[in-house]
Amino acid sequence: MSYVKSRREVDEIEALFKAPRFLYEGLRVVFRSTADFVREVLPPGLEPADEPLGYVSIGRWQSAVCGEFDTGSVFLKARHEGLDGWYNLTMIVSGEMPVVWGREVWGEVKKHGRAAVHKDGDRYYAYAERNGVRLMEIDATLADRRTGVVDTSVALEIKAYPAASGAGLEHDPLLVKLECKASFNEVVGGTGTLTLRSSETDPVGTIPVAGIESVSFAEGETAYRLLGVQKLCGKEEYTPYFYGRHYDDFMKFPIAARYRARN
Repeated sequence: MSYVKSRREVDEIEALFKAPRFLYEGLRVVFRSTADFVREVLPPGLEPADEPLGYVSIGRWQSAVCGEFDTGSVFLKARHEGLDGWYNLTMIVSGEMPVVWGREVWGEVKKHGRAAVHKDGDRYYAYAERNGVRLMEIDATLADRRTGVVDTSVALEIKAYPAASGAGLEHDPLLVKLECKASFNEVVGGTGTLTLRSSETDPVGTIPVAGIESVSFAEGETAYRLLGVQKLCGKEEYTPYFYGRHYDDFMKFPIAARYRARN
């Protein structure tokens, strides 16, 4: 153990970082939102796709890079320079290193919370919660089984950090494009319900759900490959989205009495 890694240890760590792989099992609901909402929350540089689609994924993960963890995520379909992908609007994640790794390497909007998936015959239930509120819930009945399903998609992540001065961002935000290739041993489809709620820290319940397109449970392996990194927009343009999406509302944290008295 040391606070300074050897060259061999650095090489081993970076080999994991360059080829992140994950085992996944969880529920997914693809839903139709509204065009107005998608336009409102997409930052400059990203455009709405042809249809205002999104999906909620709640699942368990085992990884080859940052351990075991559970997640609850909301993605919206978006477009950049003609390429359609999935914009990560919010993500609830258990475990310290899964949160840190995803935020610092790819810019994922991970917040620490809890998630779980339960199965009883053909009935499935999953939830993700933070601060005592179940922000996402899926309740499904699934029986339509398929095996050997392969799916390839693109994740659109935004890597940005606050300035050390406390004013704005340190650099212009970077758009990280990731190819996500999933090889599922089994996908089980059916019907279900999706419930989204808000709390004082997470406005998940403000996401409009105009209709459900599909509900499924999947189990298999997912691998990620970096497609590219490029400037998304100016840092001033992205700042309102950064504070609204990456963090809780700092104005709602308790303030020490002496500092309240000075305001």
